[in-house]
Amino acid sequence: MFVGDTNFIITYWNRGAEKFYSWKQSEAIGRHSDELLRTIFPKPIEEIRAELLVKDCWEGELTRTKADGVQVIVASRWSLRRDSQGTPIAILETSNDISGRKRWEEQIQALNKELANRSLALEASNKELEAFAYSISHDLRAPLRHMSGFAELLRKSAATSLDEKGKRYISMIMEASNRMGCLIDDLLAFSRIGRAEAHKSVVNLEQLVHEAVAEVRQDVTQRKIVWKLNSFPDCYGDRSMLRLALINLISNAAKFTRTRPQAEVEIGCTDQGKEELVVFVRDNGVGFDMRYSDKLFGVFQRLHPQEAFEGTGIGLATVQRVVHRHGGRVWAEGKVDGGATFYFSLCKSTGVN
Repeated sequence: MFVGDTNFIITYWNRGAEKFYSWKQSEAIGRHSDELLRTIFPKPIEEIRAELLVKDCWEGELTRTKADGVQVIVASRWSLRRDSQGTPIAILETSNDISGRKRWEEQIQALNKELANRSLALEASNKELEAFAYSISHDLRAPLRHMSGFAELLRKSAATSLDEKGKRYISMIMEASNRMGCLIDDLLAFSRIGRAEAHKSVVNLEQLVHEAVAEVRQDVTQRKIVWKLNSFPDCYGDRSMLRLALINLISNAAKFTRTRPQAEVEIGCTDQGKEELVVFVRDNGVGFDMRYSDKLFGVFQRLHPQEAFEGTGIGLATVQRVVHRHGGRVWAEGKVDGGATFYFSLCKSTGVN
């Protein structure tokens, strides 16, 4: 704290000012405060002086230089003192050091700006990658159809002239082209999830689960699977996207229980709080090693050999993308030869605008 006259000549300099600015009282008194402290104002001093005369006070941030040359930023408050006739006679100034806070604010602003730039770059990169994947997948369809079609014609027209080895080669070509067709279809579906506009509404989750199970059961009619379906509340989201995610998870459970004499699949829900619910799909299948759980939701990532279990390695990545589009989380727990449980979170319908 210090006091100056109306010309900003210092008349009083307390110990706090002496300690903070490193100017002794004898060095400061009689000096012009702005010259002594090399004050940098946020706006012209004439405007500050005019506000001070009208309101008898002024508050703002000032940049000043201490005796050792170090610049500091202070939150300063000026109070105008008047005599009995109302004539201004002195200005009392109190200041608090906010240099550290301002440095943190500047660092946070710089980090936020960098983060925003990175987010924009990542968003642009993702859009380019999705457009590339869509274009490549779409363009691969025509030559693949030709490959598959001519292989089928060759198998029919040359069936009598081919030996067993030749027939096996054609079958391998057909199987490979069919697998590539599935990869392309899944890749296109995965790309569309990121590009499609989400149409969110209140969804009857129980009905949706029963629909997804009914569709998967059509593909496993030759197997005996014990299905356990719990009750579900309504949720909020894009119905078609959620249906795709459920079908992928339930198909996954059906596939990896194929080696079990008695396959069991349970689909349920846990209430996590006022705004979130968690859906799970649990099976008693071959499970997986938790050490590799981080790879489960990657595109084309597989923890089991293609020869043992068919698939393209895109289904779980699609589930994750759907869940992320809904602002949720997806994770899994499993044990080798001890089954697996996949979880994802959703918003409830209550309290959602």
